[in-house]
Amino acid sequence: MNFQDIHMMFPSGCSASSYDERVVETSLCTSGEVLRIKRHNTIRSMIADALRSKNLDVHEEVHCIADGGSNRRIDIIAINRNKQTAEIIDPTIRFEISATQPSEVNEEKKKIYEPTIQYLSAKYNIEKITVTGLFFGARGTIPKAFVKWREKYKLTRDLQDAIVTTIIKFSVAIFRQHLYGVHSI
Repeated sequence: MNFQDIHMMFPSGCSASSYDERVVETSLCTSGEVLRIKRHNTIRSMIADALRSKNLDVHEEVHCIADGGSNRRIDIIAINRNKQTAEIIDPTIRFEISATQPSEVNEEKKKIYEPTIQYLSAKYNIEKITVTGLFFGARGTIPKAFVKWREKYKLTRDLQDAIVTTIIKFSVAIFRQHLYGVHSI
């Protein structure tokens, strides 16, 4: 992947008083916010493109309405028209803090996006929709849950390797932005 086109101007340094793991995952360091968003969007698009290669009907950044009337925006919906099923996929990149994080992220995303299923079922004329929160570590950790998910769709190991490399490159750039006010991508 060519990162030359990602160059952006940022203010020097960061208003956060010190580095901690939240710098690479949250808005604690506002000077790296654009890089965090670009890291997420790049990973989201990599996954969406891989699913498209499996002849699924894939949409990114889809607006929807939850049961209570609140607005939501899902990252990916992958629709299998032959089976009349779909999956809402929400990739999430956070600093690794526990072995239970992948299942915690998955449950968190289900609570957020399951209330949108009725709306999306009607919008796309789909009988069954599931929600999957995919956790990735900000230091490039790939949990077993992602490997199983990738294998379910028969996606190659190359995708996994590319995700790891991309996450690490962006995380290093976020850290450099935090420390020096410049990044390397």
